[in-house]
Amino acid sequence: MNQQTIEATIKSIAHWRDNRYAEEYMQASTGRDDCALCGIYNTPENVEAACVGCPVREEAKNEYCANTPYMNADIAYDGWRKAVISDRDDADEKRDEFRECAQKMVDFLIDLLPGDIAKKQRQLDNRHKWARFLMQPERQKLSGMLGEYKTEKRCCIGHACAMMGIEEGKSLASTTSIFDDSTKVAPKSVVGALGLRDEVGAFANAPIMIDTSVFRGIEIAQPGKDHFATPIKSLADLNDNTPATPQEIGRFILENIENTNLWDM
Repeated sequence: MNQQTIEATIKSIAHWRDNRYAEEYMQASTGRDDCALCGIYNTPENVEAACVGCPVREEAKNEYCANTPYMNADIAYDGWRKAVISDRDDADEKRDEFRECAQKMVDFLIDLLPGDIAKKQRQLDNRHKWARFLMQPERQKLSGMLGEYKTEKRCCIGHACAMMGIEEGKSLASTTSIFDDSTKVAPKSVVGALGLRDEVGAFANAPIMIDTSVFRGIEIAQPGKDHFATPIKSLADLNDNTPATPQEIGRFILENIENTNLWDM
């Protein structure tokens, strides 16, 4: 796969991820004009050799994304659109069906990429899921430990463990402990899946200064800005040593989703 195709595939992954999190059907699209790969391999100029060279065609052995998750996604999108336009009671259900199909398209496209690039895209996708998982209003905060047994209270990394289906009775119990410089708290599988730098989510250039004066979302402090700031060395610090809620940490992760200071990229 050449560099142009790699970049187009990554753009297509981002497009389908946006579809995955669309709140309104008008925010999503399944058309050719919004596909970076179609922009190279499925244009009016090459209609007689449609999709030749596209990695989707090479994988599916068919043109126009036949025999791929795209077909169900396109049908699901049309169902969502019609349900909204008709003001039907099942509009939310149809939206969720489309979102599931869009995620399958993300997974399909990631698997087309070369090994190391696919790994980084999978980590990026997991971080998107993690951030949005944290942002759900029912998430509860816990400091000093991954999670309390048989409760919904967890630290930010503990919530990642829960999202990934790690059994608290087995895996979390063996790693639950106070965050400090000598304690490894996140299972290796979680570190690898998210692209964390280590078991506490250390930052590359630590400490960074976090604005903790008003949590309308967390931002990295700028030099000369007049506010109270706390030095933070890791995501564990952010969870344990600031009043940040899981929802605010989720927004912080989303806003810094590809910040090389936070992730092993």
